Amino acid sequence: MTDGRRRIQAWIALTAWLFVAFSAARPLSAEAYREEAVKAAFLHRFTGYVDWPAEALGGDAFRITVLGAPELAAELGRVLEGRKVKGLPVAIATSLPRSGPHPHLLYVGRGYAGDLGRLLAQHRSHPMLVVTDQPQGLEKGGAINFLLVDQRLRFEVSLEPVQAAGLTMSSQLLAVAVRVLDARSGTGAR
Repeated sequence: MTDGRRRIQAWIALTAWLFVAFSAARPLSAEAYREEAVKAAFLHRFTGYVDWPAEALGGDAFRITVLGAPELAAELGRVLEGRKVKGLPVAIATSLPRSGPHPHLLYVGRGYAGDLGRLLAQHRSHPMLVVTDQPQGLEKGGAINFLLVDQRLRFEVSLEPVQAAGLTMSSQLLAVAVRVLDARSGTGAR
């Protein structure tokens, strides 16, 4: 199978699961297509294409922290209500814990007022998927960064923070990213 055909199949699969996520999460309406709803659906689906080390999933919940985007945190709570991620109930927070377990997924939104580079450097050794919505989010240490392309929400991926966190990302997810930075060279794969 050619790379182009695999990308098309992966894009179709991604589109299909986003449609299912929207259908299950809310009735179809104009409000269902708000930016927060689309991002919440993406965040939920990302977890299905990323594997965490078994020891990282040994706790009582799959922890998601959302910084700088309270509307997204609320929408994510609605999308994930009653659902499990990686076999665990979901716990959503809007601040990082001072002690205790780190989040499995950290979303850093445009409203985050802190130093993103410093924040990510402090948590780099933890098995945590970092998703940003920042200009130059990958260059600042994010693993996945949201961006608008032709007025549509897309994402780009950097493999170096994924590997540094001990995570494994599915090639199906990489196939639908608009840009993938290679861990070894730091250059875009497409």
